[in-house]
Amino acid sequence: MSFSHAARQVRDPQRGIWLRLSALRGCVASFCWMTGLRYRAALVEMGLDPESVLRAVPTEAFLLCTLEALEIERARYMERLRDFERTRIAAKANGNRQLSSAERAALLRIREEIHLPHPAPPDVESH
Repeated sequence: MSFSHAARQVRDPQRGIWLRLSALRGCVASFCWMTGLRYRAALVEMGLDPESVLRAVPTEAFLLCTLEALEIERARYMERLRDFERTRIAAKANGNRQLSSAERAALLRIREEIHLPHPAPPDVESH
């Protein structure tokens, strides 16, 4: 499932809260695949892991806030990749077919600059 498809499911008020949470995790999985982050670690950092969610039922506001923050970070990451892409296209046009050590370091910096959304203050319904 694509990021945008899963995001639409998270926003769909006709779906149950648990299905929307599952779709949000799908968004996280898509983001992790694109960035190379570890899925489980990302879930824990964002407060979407099973242990965190079992303590309290997430609210619609929590899901939407987390999705919005993830979409913003995804857009920032993609823009940085597009900048890198433009640089690489120019380098290839000049005959530099392999990544230089500086370009490899730039790619690592792009990945290190990722800021996952952290859980919102307790805005959840207790069991």
